[in-house]
Amino acid sequence: MLASLNRLGLLAPARHVCTFMALAVCACAYPRATDPVAAPPALAGVTFDADGAPGPLPDDFLVAYDQTGCFGWCPDFEVTIDRDGAGTFTGRSCVQQPGPSRTWVAPDDLRDVVATLGALRFGELDDRYDALEPWLAFGYDAPTFTVTVRSGGMVTTVADYRGYDDVALPRVPGPMRAETYLPLPEWLEQLRDLERYVYEVTGVERPIGDPFLVEGCGI
Repeated sequence: MLASLNRLGLLAPARHVCTFMALAVCACAYPRATDPVAAPPALAGVTFDADGAPGPLPDDFLVAYDQTGCFGWCPDFEVTIDRDGAGTFTGRSCVQQPGPSRTWVAPDDLRDVVATLGALRFGELDDRYDALEPWLAFGYDAPTFTVTVRSGGMVTTVADYRGYDDVALPRVPGPMRAETYLPLPEWLEQLRDLERYVYEVTGVERPIGDPFLVEGCGI
């Protein structure tokens, strides 16, 4: 049988078999080179040095901080900051200065905001996080805090619904049970620090004023 197959040319000479096996071994030992996959930028359009300090901001850079109301006296407003630190406060309800007004963020404060966005790798966060009270099986009425960043042609929005600050439940749809609570991760602490910092450096406390003095605001 082997002699017949050899006459038909279906068996390669031994030296050819050895050559083929050697090539196969080389191919396994030295896999084909592939182009490395670049990691996504910490923030589109912005470069950061080794210490995390941001470089120049793109022309389209904008940070927006939005806070919704509640059934009580929660201020409902939005504030935006552009690459030059110029900001706009827009009060919607439970604020003493409704409508748009101008605000300003100092350059050092703006750099701190951008550095925090880069450290968080803001573009890689989920688009929504929900927090619940640890002693209830359902959330309670609280504002939603939303940070939107436009940079380098990309827009990223992260919404943060807060309960108590010691629990977080990312992306859990439908009825939520108490046994599914998770500890608040460090990066979410940093996100909420960023939210509070933007609130402070934009000076929104002045146009918000005292919601208790706003007519029609409250339960």
